[in-house]
Amino acid sequence: MSFWDYSNKVYQSTHVPEACLQLQNNHGMDVNMLLLCCWYGINYGKFKLDTFVQCHNFSRKWSDNAVKPLRNVRTWLKQSACFDMQIEEASCMEYREQVKHLELQAERLQQYSLEALCASQNSAIHDSNDQSAAIACNLKIYLEAEKIQATETIICELEILAKNSISNLDKASFSKIFYSV
Repeated sequence: MSFWDYSNKVYQSTHVPEACLQLQNNHGMDVNMLLLCCWYGINYGKFKLDTFVQCHNFSRKWSDNAVKPLRNVRTWLKQSACFDMQIEEASCMEYREQVKHLELQAERLQQYSLEALCASQNSAIHDSNDQSAAIACNLKIYLEAEKIQATETIICELEILAKNSISNLDKASFSKIFYSV
């Protein structure tokens, strides 16, 4: 399954959008990198350091320069501009939807590029325990790269992503795995 298809499937799962927004808004995490950590763990296992560094560097630059500016405009329009400015509200909200579409397109390009950076990896079949350990390890690598302390709250949000990535994973086992890798 492509990274984009995987992300759309997982993101539609119960509690995943809320968990992703919490991690993004409260801790500054890049949701596409979090999803990549899970997708990569399922398909390839634990990140090879050079692959992670390439993905992380690209993702940070793309997100900072293409995704976040669009998100900031969309959020500003929703929170105040379409209501406080001297712009007709319906037209402003229509413009906001166009910006939202561009933001989604930027994220899709980001994911396509991240998948391409991973394409040289050998696909491996893992059982769900191997996949769980790989996801936990990949998420830890990401948190370390971002200098984010893995608090209980963060781990609970990450568990939601992991649980919805691997159907037979329960939250308790992911926590144990996360702390053991």
